[in-house]
Amino acid sequence: MFKKTIYFFISFLLLVTSCKTPEDVIYFSKDPEIKKFNQAQKPYIFSLDDEITIYVSALDEETVKPFNLGISLNTENNDSPTSTAPKYVVDEGGYIHFPVIGKIKAVGLDRFKLQEVITQRLKEYVTDPLVTVSSNSFRITILGEVNAPGSFLISDEKTTILEALGMAGDLTIEGRRNDITVIRRKDTINTFHKVDLTKKELFNSPVFYLNKNDVVYVEPNEKKVRSSKYSNTTFGVSLSVIGVLLSAIAIIAR
Repeated sequence: MFKKTIYFFISFLLLVTSCKTPEDVIYFSKDPEIKKFNQAQKPYIFSLDDEITIYVSALDEETVKPFNLGISLNTENNDSPTSTAPKYVVDEGGYIHFPVIGKIKAVGLDRFKLQEVITQRLKEYVTDPLVTVSSNSFRITILGEVNAPGSFLISDEKTTILEALGMAGDLTIEGRRNDITVIRRKDTINTFHKVDLTKKELFNSPVFYLNKNDVVYVEPNEKKVRSSKYSNTTFGVSLSVIGVLLSAIAIIAR
């Protein structure tokens, strides 16, 4: 009887220490209702030191060559012309320096507005120009309990926090899904926003869509914090001692 009690107690301890409730790991689990969320992301506004890629095309390819310096329109490889298009850095005055046209104000404009400005200026030189503008400065950082932390350069300025976490390999099992911090810097001020992935209200969060230079931090759960207080050596010794004690108890109980 004593022996069975010991084994039952050990099994119970293993079960308790290894189990996690579904609410700890399942996303959006606290709201059973299906709701509609409609949150529009504002286009990214260019600022100082941003790097911008600009590619100009037209029916007459020869007429746009001066505006696509450094690339060949007759590429034999699989790369598209836009992938090798010229890059421009917004200077301290807020301008980019475009071939032939000269200075163009970029600060305060999104890529669609900048496309319009350049298109209008190009009409003096090119018939029906088509301008493609993209940002090379939209970078975010993801830290903490994710499988692949790091900094990521994003081509789509409408990236959500869920997509960003997917880029980082999703949360580890030790990550707190109900306590994620997004650090957002505006001018010289850092703001901190809390995000709960287990609630559908996430979709209405002001940080659901990420901004340039946002930092996403996933906190470890209590189990991970407690385990970090002990070295691997101490943990190994503890397991050895527990093993010896259990063996001794089993022998006594025979």
